Amino acid sequence: METTVIQTFPYDALSPHTREDHPGGFDQRTGQPIPGFRGEDQLLVYDESYGQKSTGTNYWGVELLVDRDGTILRAAGGDSPIPEGGLVISGNGRWSRPLTEVDPFGVRVTLDREHKEVRLETSPALLRAAAEKAVCRLEKTVRQAEEKLLDIDYTAVQALLGDIREKSAALAGFGDEDVEAPAREVGRLAVRGQLMCLPTLRVEKRAVWYRASETCEKEVEETVRYVKSAGLTAIYLESWYEGFTIWPSAIPGVRMLPGLKGFDVLEAFVRIGHRMGIEIHAWVETFMAGIIPPGKDNTPENVAIYAPLIADHPHWALTSRQGSRASYIPFDRIHMYFMNPMEEEARDLVSRIYQEMVSRYDLDGVNFDYVRFPQPNQPGDGSLDDFGFCDNIVAAYREQYGTDPYEITEQHPQWRQWCHFRAELINTFVYRTADELHTLRPGLSISVAIWANFEEAATVKYQESMDWVTKGYIDEVFTMSYYMDLRPVLEETHETRRRAEDQAFSSTGIAAFMDVPRDLFLDMLLRIRDENTAGAAIFALGSFREKKMEEWLRPGLYREDAAASPDRVPQAVPALLEDMLRRIRTLYVPKAGGTEDNYGAPSIQRLLNQLTDSSFDDAGCARLEEEAQRQEKAAESLPVSLVARQLLSRDWQRIRYLLRVYRNRLAALSRGNRHA
Repeated sequence: METTVIQTFPYDALSPHTREDHPGGFDQRTGQPIPGFRGEDQLLVYDESYGQKSTGTNYWGVELLVDRDGTILRAAGGDSPIPEGGLVISGNGRWSRPLTEVDPFGVRVTLDREHKEVRLETSPALLRAAAEKAVCRLEKTVRQAEEKLLDIDYTAVQALLGDIREKSAALAGFGDEDVEAPAREVGRLAVRGQLMCLPTLRVEKRAVWYRASETCEKEVEETVRYVKSAGLTAIYLESWYEGFTIWPSAIPGVRMLPGLKGFDVLEAFVRIGHRMGIEIHAWVETFMAGIIPPGKDNTPENVAIYAPLIADHPHWALTSRQGSRASYIPFDRIHMYFMNPMEEEARDLVSRIYQEMVSRYDLDGVNFDYVRFPQPNQPGDGSLDDFGFCDNIVAAYREQYGTDPYEITEQHPQWRQWCHFRAELINTFVYRTADELHTLRPGLSISVAIWANFEEAATVKYQESMDWVTKGYIDEVFTMSYYMDLRPVLEETHETRRRAEDQAFSSTGIAAFMDVPRDLFLDMLLRIRDENTAGAAIFALGSFREKKMEEWLRPGLYREDAAASPDRVPQAVPALLEDMLRRIRTLYVPKAGGTEDNYGAPSIQRLLNQLTDSSFDDAGCARLEEEAQRQEKAAESLPVSLVARQLLSRDWQRIRYLLRVYRNRLAALSRGNRHA
């Protein structure tokens, strides 16, 4: 079979084992092997000669799994299994995007060991075979969807499948020189069919974080319209960041972001967002006061430009053990300035800013970010350079515990105590601010973006987020699970949900800005749903638009507009009940047989008819929860298929979960000003 090479990738090593195999796979400082021997900006190939079942790489790359015939099976994150007789192409850094963009349709992978190249080849025969496989794969997916009673548009999928079958059969009439375009059309339609086989949800958080650059109402309207058309439900709008507001503040010394040219973009987003049915939450950076961008020196002149609050109030700057006022992040090549959370003037200013924002604008919520200390610096000698060594913090700790913090390192018996002391400065600010905002607007959602590696959060960034949750200050937590691999996303989703219990809603933040392969990104969203969380938040809208993610999401996972966000329980519970009835009538009965009565539809309808405003006070929620528990138990013995019983039980479980969290939020709000 004559093939054409369409792409080549030079690789650094094939199944390395030792320094001699691949010197670049070792940390030059420690002499230890890097996970999977894959260094920065490297491309490696692993086959069975590697001697391990998986690559052993970390989460920060993309891997293509290839079978023994050279067919690309899928794209994955780190530590992928090595297919029997096949191989894994693994890259990070500059190689992540090229691997993500590989189109596997009609492609065969070969290795040129002499020139150390991965070759991607195609041919008319490979294209015809790929088209046939795509049809078979979609037929199998549709059958599995029917067996699982997935909520998809079967009429549309079957119509598309019929069209694909015809186009695939017609390939026999094309000569080798003309077959590529029609074959690739089959592949493109089959991908769309696979997306259409992903189930939608009607009650789900579909949020996106966004840094606005609009300078007129027309631009805001276009952005919000795009968000709506993409099936998203909420914009978390960066409103206070790097020492600037995005509205004209009346607070002395507070500057509005110059690039907005005086346009009150926050007001426009709130007004237009609400008109279009999009929630608008103010995303705020709390104590982070400025960033010196890449390529700029950390000079007083640049501090004045990029961190004006620090330039105006030098004594507000948080200081490190070795006297640095900025945290340097090597990966991003930026210097970050934070305000000292023990400095009363700084605390009061941030509090006043948030109160002004909430009092002036009809926001749906406030989303706290950077409620922590900065990342420690990494001096070349390996010494510790953590933050929190301002004179007032050091003096307060020394007075309370009798030990000089400069003497405390990770091996010191007071290390945990010193970490907690710094975290308490953040904790007390969260208590105060959440109470102030809830007092101003009792229905306001207070959410927080958290570091979900809880051990690292407590001992590196001095963030104790679950303290705020369990004490009732926070309505919703968002993990910042920005990985190119499924496992850590699910681990953080699960652990955050477990720790939050029923005290706050939990959602998972995932990264659009990273080179996460499309199918892996969709799998993240699907599996997040399995954890019974509120939903997902995508970081951030700019990357979402650049990658045209609406083309991935609108055909399937976000096919229908969400009727309600889970944390809006008085709207979410009726929407869930209505959706259960819809699926019984249009999906379960036609696909699995029986009558509506067999699926408990009359009981669901009666409960829906009985809902009133009083159903969602504490007593009403308690009664609803008891009824949902009875219905969940009854679903176990309904005279319908096991799959249908499981789906109905899961619906009732979700309703119970939302009601439990909502009752706990009502109780927390009723306690009033707890910090006073």
